[in-house]
Amino acid sequence: MKYFLNRLLRFPDIEKNQQLLLPILLSSTGIGVLLCIYGLTEALSDTQRRMNVVSGLVLFGYFLVQNFLLKAEWHHNPVTSVVVFLLSITFVVWFNLIEPYTIRWIHLAVTTLFFINITIIMGRWWAYGVLAMVVFLLSPLFPFQIWTPVYVAWDRPLSLILSGIIINETFHWMRKRIEKQVERLEIINQMTRSLAFSIEPSQVTSLMSSAIQSALNADTYYIGFLENHALRPVLLYDDGEFFEDQHVELENTFSGWVVVNQRSLLVRDIDREAKGLGITLRSIGRPEHSRSWMGAPLQTHEKLYGMVAVASYKVNAFNESDLELLESLAQQAAISLENAYHHQEVETRSMQDSLTTALNHGAFLQKLSEEAQKALRGAYPLSLIMLDIDHFKEYNDRYGHLAGDQVLIELTRHIQRYLKSTDWVGRWGGEEFAVILPNATIPQAWGVARRIQKSLTRMTLKDREGNPIPAPTVSQGIACFPQEADEIYALIDLADQRLYHAKSRGRDQIEAPLATSEIIEDELA
Repeated sequence: MKYFLNRLLRFPDIEKNQQLLLPILLSSTGIGVLLCIYGLTEALSDTQRRMNVVSGLVLFGYFLVQNFLLKAEWHHNPVTSVVVFLLSITFVVWFNLIEPYTIRWIHLAVTTLFFINITIIMGRWWAYGVLAMVVFLLSPLFPFQIWTPVYVAWDRPLSLILSGIIINETFHWMRKRIEKQVERLEIINQMTRSLAFSIEPSQVTSLMSSAIQSALNADTYYIGFLENHALRPVLLYDDGEFFEDQHVELENTFSGWVVVNQRSLLVRDIDREAKGLGITLRSIGRPEHSRSWMGAPLQTHEKLYGMVAVASYKVNAFNESDLELLESLAQQAAISLENAYHHQEVETRSMQDSLTTALNHGAFLQKLSEEAQKALRGAYPLSLIMLDIDHFKEYNDRYGHLAGDQVLIELTRHIQRYLKSTDWVGRWGGEEFAVILPNATIPQAWGVARRIQKSLTRMTLKDREGNPIPAPTVSQGIACFPQEADEIYALIDLADQRLYHAKSRGRDQIEAPLATSEIIEDELA
């Protein structure tokens, strides 16, 4: 019983519907004023004048007091709500009874206002309660006549029932539709606010995933980024499960259509519409193919980043409104992706040497510190190579500084050619460079240094007139963390000392704490 009463007395959120009540207040005010003016007409009898003036004042006063109580949050008090419910019944009955004394259509207008009013402030079923009580009270006074035409029988119970149902259901449907649109706008606004603080593409896809799950009845969805003219899904959800390492074809697929045409697509019935679009049906995620689908490009004015698609195992699961929502989400996500990539680009450039694109001095130290911490946690070695171009000043003096810059750029490219994706190269300063080799022993680091040394002999350089320039040589020093030094600055000093020891041995040398036999074995391997 308590649960039933709680459900019954749980009213709509009036704060969200306050603006819907404004037209009711204005209309009731207008009708009240009209009744008062009509009541002053000399052609009416004294009874008619009193009925109209009193009814106008009562109508105006009722809605004015209700508006005041709304601001005082009376609707949170069930007792007060029941009083309003009973007063609504009383006024609807009253205005139907005084119909002979006033303008004929007034009782219909007032009944309509009260039905809409009670639906807004108390809900759909309370409005039906008002209707039922009004019909019950008026039935003895207005005998039911089935043959009476509807258009002249608004004051009959049958007409009240029909008009009440139409008004209540129409307004209920409209309110639900508005609430759904408002809810979707709130989801978009919330996503927009969250995306404003997102500087990582992974954050963007995560927020978009949450928005899709909240706003759309999708059984499956995915977000894909374009890479080398192919679509790589960074997030794929299908029937309650996330999938990884899935491949999305672009040729003759719905996704490919969206990417190629760079516009959205809504497919209400895949089996019926696929052939007309020249689409070959394929499944990703679960083997069962979807029945309805829609997709939107992740696109800004500058670039097409990819696309987002949602699907359902039901036919006609989506409509134009759903597509507009998906387009809005995709547009916001694309803007955030653009900002994220720009932020990454700026951040990357701030870490790079402007000439060689290797890590600059500060970024290299930060990366060395991070990799050293990882090496300690993972209990694996980290090797450091310090290298310096031999006789670099002669390049600048003999061939000019542009030739010297070319040597630095080409050296960086040759070093990067022999590094893994987890390795790092930085410009320590001037013509001196440093290389971080995570999870590399001293023999492995010596092997990298040796390959760099050999590759430089094949470097081709030319001066501004196109004449060949001798390829540079480098001297290199190697140290290992934490085997030889348990702190990064001690590691740098040790590798630097070995670098200058290599220079003192005649340059174009590699200095490492390694026996000759071990070097030969590593090189042969």
